Amino acid sequence: MKKISVLFMLITMILCCSACGDKIVLETASDLANLRVGAVKTTYGEIYVKDCSFENIVLFENIDDAANAIAGNEIDCVITDLNTAKTIASAREDITTTQTRIIENIDYYAAVRAGDFDTRSVAEVVTAEIKKETDFSKLCRGMIETTGEERESFITEPQVGSSGEFTLGVLEQNSPYVFEASNGEMNGIEIEYAKRFAEKRDQTLEVKVYEKRSDLINALKSGEIDLYFRQAPLPASSGVTYSSSCYTVELRVLIADK
Repeated sequence: MKKISVLFMLITMILCCSACGDKIVLETASDLANLRVGAVKTTYGEIYVKDCSFENIVLFENIDDAANAIAGNEIDCVITDLNTAKTIASAREDITTTQTRIIENIDYYAAVRAGDFDTRSVAEVVTAEIKKETDFSKLCRGMIETTGEERESFITEPQVGSSGEFTLGVLEQNSPYVFEASNGEMNGIEIEYAKRFAEKRDQTLEVKVYEKRSDLINALKSGEIDLYFRQAPLPASSGVTYSSSCYTVELRVLIADK
């Protein structure tokens, strides 16, 4: 009887360790496909999990609720930006984060009309300037890591110039890069970047919202807009040209610390 009991305990331990191992060992992004994946609403984590079409997605109002769900075994992991992942992992003993990047960095580029060398030149100059500015980095990080009214505190003043209009095209429902603030105005990281582009040309920034990426491309080619942002460049033959990378998002995976 004692032998049976010991054998049962060993089998139970092996099964438990195997289950834990499946949850905490992540080597590539493809390993996430079979897990219960969480993300915070209106953050890039939500955009990423939806783009990947994961089957088991759970969305949360804030990162604390998401972390509690991991600890309570309601989900297996949470996709979030690097800074948020580090903050949660350092504040809680029951949550950790992947130490290596298993999700590729997301690079965003400014898309301009082929042949529009002036806008392309402005994009390169502004991009180089912004990458050296600590305050602008904090603004972007603030919009990524917060939601609601707290996020709106990072919005800067509207850009108004004296040399006409500079028009940015954006996709709706793309927070934190584009979101509608409580005053009804469109704001977000993309708008903050475009303000700097318009400021460089002493123009007033206008924002036009589109439902599909193809609508953005057509609007750019027709001259309806001057610029939009996208994740990955299209082929050069598309009639659109691109700046160097304007900003980069690095994601991490939060998991239970077993």
